[in-house]
Amino acid sequence: MEYGISTSCFYPMPLRQAAGHIAEWGVPACEVFVNTFSELTAEFTCELRRLFDQSGTRVVSVHPFTSGMEPLMFFSDYTTRASDSIELYKHFFEAAAALGAEYFVFHGDRKESRFDPRRGWERFAALDDAARSFGLRAAQENVSRCMSGRTDYIVSMRRYLRGDVCFVLDVKQCIRAGSSVPDMLGAMGPCLRHVHISDSDALHDCLPVGKGDFDFHGFIGSLAAAGYDGALITELYHDNYSSLEELRGSLDTLKKRLGESV
Repeated sequence: MEYGISTSCFYPMPLRQAAGHIAEWGVPACEVFVNTFSELTAEFTCELRRLFDQSGTRVVSVHPFTSGMEPLMFFSDYTTRASDSIELYKHFFEAAAALGAEYFVFHGDRKESRFDPRRGWERFAALDDAARSFGLRAAQENVSRCMSGRTDYIVSMRRYLRGDVCFVLDVKQCIRAGSSVPDMLGAMGPCLRHVHISDSDALHDCLPVGKGDFDFHGFIGSLAAAGYDGALITELYHDNYSSLEELRGSLDTLKKRLGESV
């Protein structure tokens, strides 16, 4: 396993500037959160790729700023919009491929939805097929405001797609949804491919690593026991830390936690 960080931690700092900090810090892995369409151009993605290649930073995943629109885009009876949305997401896939990413993070349908989950999973599979044509995979993340925040939904999705699905486990989203991290890890099983990590305590569901009481040793041990060998990507919001020094310190602490758990 390796440690890393999402560019979303720096939001609303411009993506190019956020990438510069990650490269300067020599972080081994990162997730690129695309904030607007101009960041999908070949010129922009090539610039980011050169920057990360020079620092030895591996781009593991790409996250779209359109996640909040996915219920409307993919989970309605208007089938033409769903197919058009796949065409739209191909622009993200192209950028992700240019960055060398393996996964494209997907949030999915809202938890109050009455859309047939089986139809939704079929549309996800179609999206994943499109992603594969660019050399990457679409990956369903557990998100508290979405259907995917429920462990039973994740289990049913995995079974319906016969295990041919990739999942992203987000620790803070488990806490927000009221589901335990071990239960979500078990629900995703061998289909877990990516992890968003943060710390927490009784009063805060998202803190810099080292500022809470989350059981990192136990969690990393559970990941290892499950055969996970991917990245642990730090994902915080800009109001979860007070300075870039604190953010960098969180990364250093995560690196230490990984070393202690190996």
